[in-house]
Amino acid sequence: MATLVRAGPAHAAVLTALHDSAFDSAWKEDAFRTLLALPGVFALIVLDSSEQPAGLVMMRETVDEAEVLTLCTRPDRRRSGLARRLLREAFRSLDNSVTRCFVEVAEDNAAARALYESAGYRTVGVRAGYYETDRGRIDALVMVLEGANGNQLQIA
Repeated sequence: MATLVRAGPAHAAVLTALHDSAFDSAWKEDAFRTLLALPGVFALIVLDSSEQPAGLVMMRETVDEAEVLTLCTRPDRRRSGLARRLLREAFRSLDNSVTRCFVEVAEDNAAARALYESAGYRTVGVRAGYYETDRGRIDALVMVLEGANGNQLQIA
């Protein structure tokens, strides 16, 4: 069974290693430390059955909105349900007043798009050339999940 750990600035090296395993352009340790020191920002790490970090989610919460800053799993742990579990647990950590959550997803990241769409997110915009990758600049889809009738968020 996977274990969840609330991450703080002291976990920056672990978060960076996970992020680097999942993305072309990984965030640096200073970025994680700086973000986690901000009000309303939190991160969760999921540990696999051997107690090794297998994935992370970082969220920012402000009044009635939230944003998934990053969500990833190690490549060898993809398609195992860890990303959905991280997202679900992150939503449980949000204040009850949060009724809308945004995320930006690389247009060519079919797996992430499928995860968010299956959770109830819908695309509401595009940020042209938002991500810089080894393959060039990639557009980001801006997606949103809204609570029904202004209610607290739940993922499908």
